[in-house]
Amino acid sequence: MGEFSKMSNGGVVEISSGTGTLSGGSILLKGGFGASGLGGSLALTSGESQSSTTGDFMLSTSDGLASGDLMLQTGSSSGSKSGIIKIASGNSVSDIPGSISVDAGSSMDEIGGDFILNAGSSAQGSGGLLRFASGISVSGEGGSTLIESGSSQFNKSGDVELATGKSPNSSTGSIRISSSDGLTSSGSVIIESGSQNSQVANKGGNVKLSAGRSVHQTGGSTSIHSGDGGHSGGDIKLNAGDANENVGGSILLASGSGYSTSSGKIELMSSAADQNGESGSITMKSGNSLYKRSGVVSVATGDSRNDKGGKISIHSGNSMNENGGDIETISGASKQANQAPQGQLDL
Repeated sequence: MGEFSKMSNGGVVEISSGTGTLSGGSILLKGGFGASGLGGSLALTSGESQSSTTGDFMLSTSDGLASGDLMLQTGSSSGSKSGIIKIASGNSVSDIPGSISVDAGSSMDEIGGDFILNAGSSAQGSGGLLRFASGISVSGEGGSTLIESGSSQFNKSGDVELATGKSPNSSTGSIRISSSDGLTSSGSVIIESGSQNSQVANKGGNVKLSAGRSVHQTGGSTSIHSGDGGHSGGDIKLNAGDANENVGGSILLASGSGYSTSSGKIELMSSAADQNGESGSITMKSGNSLYKRSGVVSVATGDSRNDKGGKISIHSGNSMNENGGDIETISGASKQANQAPQGQLDL
């Protein structure tokens, strides 16, 4: 144990191995062997302070033409689980606790160092879990989790890719992005591309949802389903972008092509209702216009080169006990009846 110093700083203890013409000597610190009990522990702790910050603890390799590696590793186990590696900052009673920062090395001429987190592999069982969890709060908001690629000043920023592992003999894993359940309301899931405010670029980023392709079987489906509700079900809204100086964005619904058979169908239908309600309506309507004519609603079948053209069928609903549904065709009226005639109806 070091003695108390009357000077400002305590004495320094340096442990150094010998110098060699080839390799320098090593330093080995090792706990004691236990024949029938636990092996001895090894504890390295910085100095305490009564009125200031405690001492720092630094593990680093020396600088050189190529710096050495730094490895933290528990021992292997032959009959039980291996040891745990825990890296944690200390708690704080009245201030913000310490952060944990892990940085890969930077480079002036080459790419920056990689940061790799790998869960454990298994020959027969499942692979290990990799979990990112932000901090829990009792009365405040929970901590946020941010996964962000690197920025670039003169080139595009880095990509962020979420991908499941490959499986050559079975199905690959799923990717699920969801908010947790809540007492008042669950959180939203927002997928959006970045905006572009510069005068140089001409468009914002794209958002693409695409199901998997199959060479010999059916391709994957894309399903968008709003939430069920005890009072009302959730809505699904498809809105194209607005424009300040040009036309607004379009919405295109197109079925898949069939190279050796028919193309896919498009069905617009409301769901059936139970005994106490009416089924939902379907409305096809163009937008209003203030100074020019409103948009056209066009229903047309495709052309055919060697067969009949497609049929257009308008059919009202049948009824078991009441009259069948009506078919009503009305042309547009003009509010200025003395100056403009009513719209024509051509059949």
